[in-house]
Amino acid sequence: MLVDMPKIREKEIIRLEADEVASLLDFVEHGGDHLTGQKLAYYEKTKERDLAIITLLLGTGIRVSELVGLNVDDVDFRNNGLHLIRKGRKEMTVYFGNEVADALEQYMEGSRKLIIPKEGHEDALFYSMQRRRIGVQAVQNLVKKYAKEVTPLKKITPHKLRSTYGTALYQETDDIYLVAEVLGHSDVNTTRKHYAAMSDTRRRQAAGKVVLRESASHDVDGQKHFHRDGHVLADDVESHLRDHFGDDRVDLARHDRGTGLQPGQVDLIDAVRGPEDSRRRSLQILDSLTAMRLSTPEVCT
Repeated sequence: MLVDMPKIREKEIIRLEADEVASLLDFVEHGGDHLTGQKLAYYEKTKERDLAIITLLLGTGIRVSELVGLNVDDVDFRNNGLHLIRKGRKEMTVYFGNEVADALEQYMEGSRKLIIPKEGHEDALFYSMQRRRIGVQAVQNLVKKYAKEVTPLKKITPHKLRSTYGTALYQETDDIYLVAEVLGHSDVNTTRKHYAAMSDTRRRQAAGKVVLRESASHDVDGQKHFHRDGHVLADDVESHLRDHFGDDRVDLARHDRGTGLQPGQVDLIDAVRGPEDSRRRSLQILDSLTAMRLSTPEVCT
C-alpha cells in the first residue's frame, strides 16, 4: 500500500524590515536614556559592546559562532575586513561598511580598553561581563533583549539578523552566487532554497514590465492609472517625483519655473534615469504630468 507523504513546506524567512533595523540600532544606542541606578550603570557598561555586536551581525551576516570566535587581530580597519574561520575550517575575509567600522572602532577604543581580561582571554574581541570571551548564549540573549522591545511579535535571534543581511544583499544585487559566497554557504542551492520566495516575487513583478500597447489598467489599489512604456504614472505625481528625485532636487527645480512641456512628451522613468544636472527637467515633468493628469481624467482618475 502506498502512503502519501505530507508536503514539507519551507519556513518563511523571518527578518527585520529596514525601518525595524534602524529602530533596533537606535534602541541599542539610546534605549537606556530613561534608566537610573544600577540598570543605567549596566547599560552604559555594555552599550558600546552590544551596539558593535548587533551592527556587525546586521552589516556582515556572519554566524554567531564566527562572531564569538573573533580576535582583535582579525579586524582589519585598513581594508574594512574580518578574517574568519568558517564552517569546514575555511578561512575567508568578509568585508564591512563604514557603519560597522564606526561601531567596532568606538567599542575597541572605548569600553573594551577598560576591561582587564581573564588569563587566556586576552585576544578576544568581545568580552562577557565575567571578562572572558563572550559565548553564543550571551549573544543570543542580548539580541533577544533588545529586539523584543522593538519587534515584540517577531522572535529575533542572531540567525534572523543574518537572514536580514542576506535578504538585503540579495535585493540589492540580485546575485544569488554572491549572497552564497558572502554568507559562507558551500552549496548555492542552500541559498537558493532560502530566497526562492523572493525570486518568485521578482519574476511576478517582471511580468508586468513588458507592455504591448499603451492602455489604462487597474493597479492593486483598485484605482485606474495610465501606463506608458511599462511604467505607472501615479495620481500624486509630485509625490512620485519626490520619491525618485528627492525633495532637494524637486525644490530646486521649482525655482526654474518658466519652461513647460506638452502633456505626454516625457516619460517619467526616463527622467528618473536621466542626467543628474537636469534640475529644470524635474519641473518640466512635474508640469507635464500634472497637465496630463488634469486633461485626461478618464485614464488618470
